[in-house]
Amino acid sequence: MIPIHEDIVSNRTAVDVFAPAGVTVSTDCHVGGQPAGFSFHAGARSGGTLNWMFSLGGARSTVNANGAALSEGAVLPIAPTTTNRLEGQFIWAEAKFVVTFTLHFLDLGGRCELTGTAEVGAL
Repeated sequence: MIPIHEDIVSNRTAVDVFAPAGVTVSTDCHVGGQPAGFSFHAGARSGGTLNWMFSLGGARSTVNANGAALSEGAVLPIAPTTTNRLEGQFIWAEAKFVVTFTLHFLDLGGRCELTGTAEVGAL
């Protein structure tokens, strides 16, 4: 299990690479005035499927479950839209690896946190 912990100030990006699997996760904290969140990046010579189930928290929390195929070099941003937090599980599957992410993202205005774990398994 690989721990994930990014605590960055606004207008910054932090990158976590999960090798040898072809997926990268970036934490984006209001870079260029964009919403805060995190993104999954399919690496060069890699493509796969990302499935997720996450909650945005709050009194009327709903669970979002979906998935997407990401071709080589594709980016999928994930951002909280109705609260300042998002937590859930994201599963990346490609030809030779599966990576299970359990993530908690928090937008604190002037800084952003991404914490959790990644578990890499070979097929």
